[in-house]
Amino acid sequence: MRKGFRIFNPTDQTWNNRDDINYSSNNPLQADVSESAPFEQHEIFKLNITGRFEFGQKYISYPDGRYNIPSIKYPTLYVAYEKGFGSSIKNYNFDQLRAAVRQEVKLGNKGTFNYNLKGGTFLSGDDIAFPDFQHFNGNQTRVGNGSYINEFLILPYYALSTNRDYFETHLEHDFKGWILGKLPLINRLNYNLILGAHILSTENNKPYSEYSVGIDNLGFGKYRLLRLDYVISNFEGNREGAFIFGLKFLGILD
Repeated sequence: MRKGFRIFNPTDQTWNNRDDINYSSNNPLQADVSESAPFEQHEIFKLNITGRFEFGQKYISYPDGRYNIPSIKYPTLYVAYEKGFGSSIKNYNFDQLRAAVRQEVKLGNKGTFNYNLKGGTFLSGDDIAFPDFQHFNGNQTRVGNGSYINEFLILPYYALSTNRDYFETHLEHDFKGWILGKLPLINRLNYNLILGAHILSTENNKPYSEYSVGIDNLGFGKYRLLRLDYVISNFEGNREGAFIFGLKFLGILD
């Protein structure tokens, strides 16, 4: 069971008062209204059922158990059903179906291609609470974890949250040493070139897209835990560019 509480900023007092700083509300839909809430206080029960399907699954059987062998030939399918029920506010009950197809394709000396295709739909939920919308993995810090096959690099956190149909695409190709390894002097650095594309389509909105180029394996010796990307986003004719610093040890800590 989840309890939904409305929390407001009780004060704008600071230790070092600055007139040029304004604190937003806790409602991402109305950031300028200090006592605005995106939902009514309520209680709701939630049920999640998930499944994973491995096509062409092979395994090794021993007397003490069975051990699956990861497949590199076929993708993995993920499906999920989420139900919100028994809410103290009847309109907040909902049903959602989600699915994803993900695969890592090894292309020999030309590197590795990763794709992650995700989509979902709400069978009911026209008037649900904002926390139960489908929210997407965005980033407004300009710092990442160095792996972006399941997230967007500069999408504002709640800009396209939805309770309608949605579909997102994440593509990334790591050339390993196939390109930079052929350039004199640069090849000694052992850096990897990475190209990425991320697209999000939600009902009643134009598609949001990001395209990035990055350098991975930054560092020295055994300590290569950094990645640097430049990404350009496009949404409703507006473009934004930014550098993203990937700290790969953050992914280890997750």
